[in-house]
Amino acid sequence: MARKQERALDVYLLFGAVTPSGDFSATEWSTSWARSLGIFDEKTGGAAVSRAWRALKDLKIVATTRGDGRRTKVTKLLEDGTGEPYEPPGTTGAPYFQLPFAYWENGLNTKLSLPGKAMLLIALSLRKSEFPLVHTTIHDWYGINKQTVAKGIQELIEHKVIDQSSEQWYETLQTRSGVGRRPLYRFTDPFTQPGLGKRAEQQNLFGQ
Repeated sequence: MARKQERALDVYLLFGAVTPSGDFSATEWSTSWARSLGIFDEKTGGAAVSRAWRALKDLKIVATTRGDGRRTKVTKLLEDGTGEPYEPPGTTGAPYFQLPFAYWENGLNTKLSLPGKAMLLIALSLRKSEFPLVHTTIHDWYGINKQTVAKGIQELIEHKVIDQSSEQWYETLQTRSGVGRRPLYRFTDPFTQPGLGKRAEQQNLFGQ
Protein backbone atom coordinates (compact mmCIF):
# COMPACT_ATOMS: atom_id res chain seq x y z
CA MET A 1 0.00 0.00 0.00
CA ALA A 2 2.78 2.45 0.91
CA ARG A 3 4.50 1.79 -2.42
CA LYS A 4 1.29 2.55 -4.30
CA GLN A 5 0.84 5.77 -2.34
CA GLU A 6 4.42 6.79 -3.07
CA ARG A 7 4.01 6.19 -6.81
CA ALA A 8 0.82 8.25 -6.85
CA LEU A 9 2.61 11.05 -5.02
CA ASP A 10 5.52 10.96 -7.48
CA VAL A 11 3.16 11.16 -10.46
CA TYR A 12 1.16 13.99 -8.89
CA LEU A 13 4.24 16.07 -8.10
CA LEU A 14 5.57 15.64 -11.64
CA PHE A 15 2.14 16.44 -13.08
CA GLY A 16 2.02 19.64 -11.03
CA ALA A 17 5.43 20.68 -12.33
CA VAL A 18 4.39 20.43 -15.99
CA THR A 19 0.92 22.02 -15.65
CA PRO A 20 1.59 25.45 -14.12
CA SER A 21 -0.82 27.34 -16.38
CA GLY A 22 -3.24 27.09 -19.30
CA ASP A 23 -6.02 24.59 -18.74
CA PHE A 24 -3.91 22.75 -16.12
CA SER A 25 -3.93 19.54 -18.11
CA ALA A 26 -1.46 17.28 -19.88
CA THR A 27 -2.04 14.61 -22.52
CA GLU A 28 0.58 11.87 -22.65
CA TRP A 29 1.14 8.12 -22.69
CA SER A 30 1.55 6.39 -19.34
CA THR A 31 4.89 5.03 -20.51
CA SER A 32 6.18 8.60 -21.04
CA TRP A 33 5.26 9.52 -17.48
CA ALA A 34 6.92 6.32 -16.29
CA ARG A 35 10.21 7.10 -18.06
CA SER A 36 10.20 10.58 -16.51
CA LEU A 37 9.98 8.88 -13.12
CA GLY A 38 12.82 6.49 -13.93
CA ILE A 39 10.72 3.42 -14.80
CA PHE A 40 11.96 2.24 -18.19
CA ASP A 41 10.20 -1.10 -18.50
CA GLU A 42 7.31 -0.28 -20.81
CA LYS A 43 4.86 -2.85 -19.44
CA THR A 44 5.40 -2.41 -15.71
CA GLY A 45 5.96 1.34 -15.98
CA GLY A 46 2.78 2.01 -17.89
CA ALA A 47 0.76 -0.15 -15.51
CA ALA A 48 2.25 1.57 -12.45
CA VAL A 49 1.39 5.03 -13.77
CA SER A 50 -2.12 3.94 -14.74
CA ARG A 51 -2.70 2.71 -11.18
CA ALA A 52 -1.36 6.01 -9.84
CA TRP A 53 -3.79 8.01 -11.99
CA ARG A 54 -6.67 5.86 -10.71
CA ALA A 55 -5.64 6.50 -7.11
CA LEU A 56 -5.46 10.26 -7.72
CA LYS A 57 -8.78 10.18 -9.55
CA ASP A 58 -10.37 8.39 -6.57
CA LEU A 59 -9.12 11.27 -4.38
CA LYS A 60 -10.83 13.71 -6.76
CA ILE A 61 -7.71 15.78 -7.31
CA VAL A 62 -7.39 14.92 -11.01
CA ALA A 63 -9.81 14.03 -13.80
CA THR A 64 -8.90 11.77 -16.72
CA THR A 65 -10.31 11.42 -20.23
CA ARG A 66 -9.13 9.70 -23.39
CA GLY A 67 -6.90 11.99 -25.43
CA ASP A 68 -5.45 11.82 -28.92
CA GLY A 69 -3.56 8.72 -30.05
CA ARG A 70 -4.76 6.58 -27.12
CA ARG A 71 -3.02 8.91 -24.74
CA THR A 72 -4.64 9.93 -21.45
CA LYS A 73 -5.58 13.54 -20.82
CA VAL A 74 -5.22 14.40 -17.13
CA THR A 75 -6.67 17.64 -15.75
CA LYS A 76 -5.85 19.13 -12.37
CA LEU A 77 -8.65 19.63 -9.84
CA LEU A 78 -8.65 21.47 -6.51
CA GLU A 79 -6.37 19.81 -3.97
CA ASP A 80 -9.11 19.67 -1.32
CA GLY A 81 -10.80 16.62 -2.86
CA THR A 82 -14.07 18.37 -3.69
CA GLY A 83 -13.68 17.66 -7.39
CA GLU A 84 -14.04 21.35 -8.22
CA PRO A 85 -12.05 22.86 -11.13
CA TYR A 86 -8.53 23.91 -10.23
CA GLU A 87 -7.78 27.54 -9.43
CA PRO A 88 -4.23 28.81 -8.90
CA PRO A 89 -3.63 29.88 -5.27
CA GLY A 90 -2.56 33.34 -6.42
CA THR A 91 -6.09 34.03 -7.65
CA THR A 92 -7.80 32.87 -4.47
CA GLY A 93 -5.39 34.31 -1.91
CA ALA A 94 -4.70 30.85 -0.48
CA PRO A 95 -1.17 30.22 0.86
CA TYR A 96 1.02 27.98 -1.25
CA PHE A 97 4.56 26.71 -1.66
CA GLN A 98 6.65 25.60 -4.63
CA LEU A 99 8.61 22.38 -4.98
CA PRO A 100 12.00 23.29 -6.52
CA PHE A 101 12.97 21.57 -9.77
CA ALA A 102 16.08 20.43 -7.90
CA TYR A 103 13.84 17.73 -6.43
CA TRP A 104 13.99 15.96 -9.81
CA GLU A 105 17.34 17.28 -10.99
CA ASN A 106 19.04 15.88 -7.86
CA GLY A 107 17.15 12.59 -8.13
CA LEU A 108 15.33 12.99 -4.82
CA ASN A 109 12.22 11.44 -6.34
CA THR A 110 14.13 8.13 -6.29
CA LYS A 111 16.50 8.73 -3.35
CA LEU A 112 13.89 9.70 -0.75
CA SER A 113 11.44 7.22 0.70
CA LEU A 114 7.82 8.13 1.35
CA PRO A 115 8.63 9.47 4.88
CA GLY A 116 11.34 11.72 3.41
CA LYS A 117 9.01 13.04 0.72
CA ALA A 118 6.24 13.67 3.24
CA MET A 119 8.55 15.62 5.54
CA LEU A 120 9.92 17.62 2.60
CA LEU A 121 6.42 18.78 1.64
CA ILE A 122 5.50 19.55 5.25
CA ALA A 123 8.70 21.55 5.76
CA LEU A 124 8.10 23.50 2.53
CA SER A 125 4.54 24.29 3.64
CA LEU A 126 5.84 26.09 6.75
CA ARG A 127 7.17 28.95 4.58
CA LYS A 128 9.86 29.91 7.11
CA SER A 129 13.61 30.37 6.80
CA GLU A 130 14.03 28.52 10.13
CA PHE A 131 11.51 26.06 11.47
CA PRO A 132 11.00 23.32 14.07
CA LEU A 133 9.66 19.95 12.98
CA VAL A 134 7.69 18.91 16.05
CA HIS A 135 6.99 15.18 15.98
CA THR A 136 3.86 15.34 18.16
CA THR A 137 2.29 18.23 16.25
CA ILE A 138 2.96 16.63 12.88
CA HIS A 139 1.41 13.41 14.17
CA ASP A 140 -1.68 15.27 15.38
CA TRP A 141 -2.09 17.25 12.16
CA TYR A 142 -1.24 14.63 9.57
CA GLY A 143 -1.56 11.27 11.34
CA ILE A 144 2.10 10.43 10.67
CA ASN A 145 3.62 8.43 13.53
CA LYS A 146 6.64 9.86 15.31
CA GLN A 147 9.03 7.17 14.06
CA THR A 148 8.11 8.01 10.47
CA VAL A 149 8.59 11.72 11.14
CA ALA A 150 12.05 11.04 12.60
CA LYS A 151 13.00 8.85 9.62
CA GLY A 152 11.87 11.51 7.15
CA ILE A 153 13.84 14.26 8.90
CA GLN A 154 16.96 12.10 8.97
CA GLU A 155 16.66 11.39 5.24
CA LEU A 156 16.40 15.11 4.45
CA ILE A 157 19.54 15.75 6.51
CA GLU A 158 21.45 12.87 4.92
CA HIS A 159 20.62 14.10 1.42
CA LYS A 160 21.56 17.68 2.38
CA VAL A 161 18.08 19.10 1.79
CA ILE A 162 17.92 20.59 5.30
CA ASP A 163 20.37 21.04 8.13
CA GLN A 164 20.08 22.03 11.76
CA SER A 165 20.63 25.76 12.06
CA SER A 166 20.10 26.40 15.78
CA GLU A 167 17.98 25.42 18.77
CA GLN A 168 14.80 26.85 20.26
CA TRP A 169 13.60 27.03 23.86
CA TYR A 170 9.84 26.67 24.29
CA GLU A 171 7.26 26.39 27.06
CA THR A 172 5.94 22.90 27.78
CA LEU A 173 4.21 20.90 30.51
CA GLN A 174 6.22 17.82 29.58
CA THR A 175 9.24 18.81 31.68
CA ARG A 176 9.62 19.65 35.37
CA SER A 177 11.18 23.01 34.53
CA GLY A 178 8.32 23.99 32.24
CA VAL A 179 10.62 24.58 29.28
CA GLY A 180 12.09 22.36 26.60
CA ARG A 181 14.65 22.63 23.82
CA ARG A 182 14.30 21.45 20.22
CA PRO A 183 16.27 21.88 16.99
CA LEU A 184 15.50 24.43 14.33
CA TYR A 185 16.12 23.50 10.70
CA ARG A 186 16.64 25.40 7.47
CA PHE A 187 16.72 24.45 3.80
CA THR A 188 20.06 24.30 2.04
CA ASP A 189 20.70 25.50 -1.52
CA PRO A 190 19.15 24.87 -3.98
CA PHE A 191 16.09 24.20 -1.82
CA THR A 192 16.15 27.54 0.00
CA GLN A 193 12.78 29.13 -0.65
CA PRO A 194 12.74 32.55 -2.35
CA GLY A 195 10.31 35.30 -1.51
CA LEU A 196 9.80 34.66 2.19
CA GLY A 197 8.32 37.99 3.24
CA LYS A 198 7.80 39.33 6.72
CA ARG A 199 4.25 38.00 6.86
CA ALA A 200 5.38 34.48 6.03
CA GLU A 201 8.22 34.70 8.55
CA GLN A 202 5.80 35.64 11.32
CA GLN A 203 3.65 32.55 10.77
CA ASN A 204 4.67 29.85 13.25
CA LEU A 205 2.63 26.83 12.23
CA PHE A 206 4.63 24.26 14.18
CA GLY A 207 6.20 26.50 16.77
CA GLN A 208 3.62 25.97 19.49
